[in-house]
Amino acid sequence: MATQTSETPEQERYRIYVLGMLCLVYALNFLDRQLLSIVAEPVKQELALSDTQLGLLTGLAFALVYTLLGVPVAMLADRTNRVRIVSAACAIWSTFTVLSGMAGSFVVLALARAGVGLGEAGGSPPSYSIVSDYFPEQKRGMAVAVLTSAIPIGVMLGSIIGATIAAIYGWRYAFVALGVVGLIVAPLLLFTVKEPPRGQYDKASAPAPAGNPFRNLGFFFRNKVLVMAAAASSLTTTVGYALLAWGPAMLMREKGADFGDLALFYSFAIGGALFVGTFGTGVLVDRLGKKSLAYYALVPGLAALAAAPFLAGFALAPGWPLALASLMAATAFATSYFTASMTIVQNEVKPHQRATASALLLFFTNLLGLGFGPLIVGAASDAYADTGHGLVYGILVLVPLSVAAFLVQFPLIGVLRRRTGWGE
Repeated sequence: MATQTSETPEQERYRIYVLGMLCLVYALNFLDRQLLSIVAEPVKQELALSDTQLGLLTGLAFALVYTLLGVPVAMLADRTNRVRIVSAACAIWSTFTVLSGMAGSFVVLALARAGVGLGEAGGSPPSYSIVSDYFPEQKRGMAVAVLTSAIPIGVMLGSIIGATIAAIYGWRYAFVALGVVGLIVAPLLLFTVKEPPRGQYDKASAPAPAGNPFRNLGFFFRNKVLVMAAAASSLTTTVGYALLAWGPAMLMREKGADFGDLALFYSFAIGGALFVGTFGTGVLVDRLGKKSLAYYALVPGLAALAAAPFLAGFALAPGWPLALASLMAATAFATSYFTASMTIVQNEVKPHQRATASALLLFFTNLLGLGFGPLIVGAASDAYADTGHGLVYGILVLVPLSVAAFLVQFPLIGVLRRRTGWGE
């Protein structure tokens, strides 16, 4: 049985430093992932791409490799040094980000984006596991929320830096410059962050299971809470990732914005929306979760429903300022599921299962949401290209998906409610 000992101020400061370093790496993760969406229009023009091809590049080309490798890498992280895995992952995805800037065709760029997915498969699940072993359970929800806040930071910085570099030097230099940053951070993480003892803040810590690791995946699928959380999150993330992938192109192509507008206005608007959706939801569900675990599903469910009218507003707004305001609200609501779902997973499983459980959740949400969300919008845009506003129709497809995401949360709400009731 693990015991919690008193900590010195130096140990507390180091714990905060570790969280900060992991946030930096996670921010680079989303920065490199988001960059292609920021420069989608000049990439489309130079490489003569269709919107369906852009949807593949921003979604499935990355997500397929990312999801397929995420689970085995996470299982390795549950048995070996997680810090080394995260550091190596950062170096790999940063290298392929640099190579993305050198691509001269759709195929080459698709291979480079697959390489980014290869690296990022080893980024977030081990990071969440590390955080869970640096923070006790009563502080874990907040720590997970802080780590998740790296998502809006990464998207915001990617928008500012990527759009600025692309406007001045071209889209290729944006990939190279941001990839180099990751190649510097990767060894810094390796040499300054220590691997924590597993389960040091948990009441009972079980050793990692021996034998064939793939036989141990059943713990996830036998747990109906985990399965329901994955199902509910997958549909919601389809909307969220589609907005992140197509928001900049929509503003530039249909609403009249330029790179300067993206760097100055879109970056802060979307960064603020993601912060509210991830960190804000983490704080809210931590407070409401003391009354009933059902709030971990109810809050993101209601948020998905609230996103629907703003999705329509984003598609139909007459100019980019009003469209951006609608996009900001829709993004905040559509991304509020993440912290709640990840916290459910971290609290539901044993310490030696956390990285694998996180990877399995991300497997479903990324394969379906990230893989097909951008692709659905791109395909719809090409299907309605003759109207001259194909991308508007592509965004409107997300409205019924957002309503469906609300409905899918109800089974999970019922299971969690029966555990603790409503404020009982």
